[in-house]
Amino acid sequence: MYYTVSDFANMYADGVKLVAGGGGMSRPIENVGILDYELDPMLKERYMRTNFQEGQFILTSLLFAKDSPHLTTEAVKHLVSRGASGLAIRNVFRLPLPEAALRYADSKNFPVFLITSAKLYFEDIVYEARRLAERMKDVYFPQGELEAVFSGAEGGEGAARRARRINPSFGERFFAIYMHGAEYFGEQDFMEFYGRYEKSRFFSPRGRLCLYKRGAFFFCSGDECVRESAAEFPRAVDPEGTCSVGASRVHFSLREFGECAKEALYAALINGESPAPYHMYDELGIYRALFPFAERPEAAAFRDGVLDAVREYDIENGAELMPTLERFAASGCDVRETARILGIHENTARYRMERIAALTGLSFRSHDQAEQLSLAVKSALCAKLLARL
Repeated sequence: MYYTVSDFANMYADGVKLVAGGGGMSRPIENVGILDYELDPMLKERYMRTNFQEGQFILTSLLFAKDSPHLTTEAVKHLVSRGASGLAIRNVFRLPLPEAALRYADSKNFPVFLITSAKLYFEDIVYEARRLAERMKDVYFPQGELEAVFSGAEGGEGAARRARRINPSFGERFFAIYMHGAEYFGEQDFMEFYGRYEKSRFFSPRGRLCLYKRGAFFFCSGDECVRESAAEFPRAVDPEGTCSVGASRVHFSLREFGECAKEALYAALINGESPAPYHMYDELGIYRALFPFAERPEAAAFRDGVLDAVREYDIENGAELMPTLERFAASGCDVRETARILGIHENTARYRMERIAALTGLSFRSHDQAEQLSLAVKSALCAKLLARL
């Protein structure tokens, strides 16, 4: 939830060059300041040297050092002592950068950049960095970006832009984990997760933990995109296991950001129906085809046309036909397995399935008709799970 030095470097990748302090790329940027005259020794008695603050990213033309290049080293040391996030130099005077300054920046993991593009202006950097720093403090901001992608209005390059707004440091190789709260999950729960995330080995400028409805997304890009994270990351941020967890496939283009997020979401929702610690999207089987269409009118018409009569019968007669049909679908349309799971005699299960056949016109004895029963049940489950978000 911070705008970082890494985000700055990625936003302006074509216009800046890192020359020192690469170990400090995860430093947060609270705001941006400009260093011009403050460190000029001639003005030492007139201006306080306390203008710079912790978390401030500094821009400079080295005006103060134009007659004494060695003052650049003093400037780096002063900024480090003030807790600044980093330094970007537009070297308009073509001053040599002292090796001592670069070595000191490296030793303190204090990022130093050269601005190489003539089209990159200080006022633009100040405006954009301050805007992004404020935006990324807003815990609800990523949710709006995700909603825009999920709506279908943003695909392809539009989805990639939304992803970079959530985190400018996202790489093209990435995947997602979604943790869905079984009960209420709000901002306070998310902040507890985020506190653990910051202390975990998964905390990185190229990742992002985002609140989304009753749960949280973790987007991970770069070399950390490994399957084992699906098990390890939730344990790090949710040690009590309060959430159901799903993980997407690894994707190789931010244009697929929406698909990636949906995969993790679907896997987490299905996982809530099972005792498994987590589900991978590529293990969902037929649900991969059903989830994207479960809320469409055509899907609702199909499943309601099959299931409404069964539901009404249960209500009117206090029967257990729907639970039986749901077990039948979950067991691969196997009546014997359905009976075993429900703890009833096989003949009882067969009687119930015959009753369902009479109500729906679909016989469990026919492979094609049993498949229709199963699809209706699974489509209904998808719709029910999506409604819980």
